[in-house]
Amino acid sequence: MMQRARRTPFLCLASLIAIPVVLLASGTAMGDEWLDRLNEQAAPAPGEQNGTKVLFDAVAGMDEPPDVLDSFEVAREVIPGMSGWAELAAWAGAPAQQKVIEAVATLTERKDRYILGLPYSDTEAPSEWKDGGLFITLPEDGLLVSAGMAYLARMDGVFALHWVEMVRLVDAGEVPGAIDVMERTVRLARIMMERPTSHEVSFATDKMIKSFEKILDTCRSFTGEFSASDFADLNRRFEERRLLLDRQELPMGDKQMAGQLVARGIEERRSADGVRLAKLMSGLSGDANQRPLERFSRAAHWKAIAEQHADWFDVTDELDDLFGDWKARWALPDLKDPMLKRLTDYEKMDKR
Repeated sequence: MMQRARRTPFLCLASLIAIPVVLLASGTAMGDEWLDRLNEQAAPAPGEQNGTKVLFDAVAGMDEPPDVLDSFEVAREVIPGMSGWAELAAWAGAPAQQKVIEAVATLTERKDRYILGLPYSDTEAPSEWKDGGLFITLPEDGLLVSAGMAYLARMDGVFALHWVEMVRLVDAGEVPGAIDVMERTVRLARIMMERPTSHEVSFATDKMIKSFEKILDTCRSFTGEFSASDFADLNRRFEERRLLLDRQELPMGDKQMAGQLVARGIEERRSADGVRLAKLMSGLSGDANQRPLERFSRAAHWKAIAEQHADWFDVTDELDDLFGDWKARWALPDLKDPMLKRLTDYEKMDKR
């Protein structure tokens, strides 16, 4: 990449890429064009249906899990006969949880092409969803990078339920039903992998991996319950062409987050302004909670950086370069492609 007059590319951009999405408390979302673009990416495309209501209405009514499930990760280890298994099996089989399993069955029906089209704001969320933590919220300043992904904690419980349910069904001799649940669990993760932000895609990818691990563990633990045709059925259901993993695209919602930071930090077509940059970065780094002298020192730090900072034109070019480079690498079919050995544009960027 060209060196741009030895000036520092936008430090906020480096901060956005390097720091995970922060989960903050709720606040009234302040809409802007970047939020609108992010919500457009989350909305159904032509021919798709928004399955958020189908799923969340059921999840809102879930019963509290037994004490043995003090962490949803425990669901990956459950086996019949363990302490608390009877309570877990009863919980998974109860009507409220079965409604969630039915909702996931609807959502993952391939012919209906459902997506999880949850908007990045809680302003239109029903009270039942808000009470159940089934929403995404923004802080009062509307910064997308500080979006609170509260719903992911509830989705932890949905995946844990399915991991318990597949074991419960096999233990009850209902192998075909268990295989259906196995497939739906993976497909639910695949649907969530289409969300626009890397934080959500990372969550969904982790759940897909862990679901496959649970499926493999269940098959090993109940080898005698599965026939050769059952294993053939599982292999068929999880063929790559059926999961469409090769169509997984780079999540581009992070570019909207970065673009919003650029817009907040540098006035369009202008050079970096120390006061404006200091205000933005002080908020991101939590400087507002510091003592007055500490805040003054930090503000002086950002104002000094602004003097050598790239202007709006260079920063927006840098942003396009970063995501263009990542998108080009993402699409490469060959992991041995020479392009992957070269430094990324992000690695070349001056992050001082």
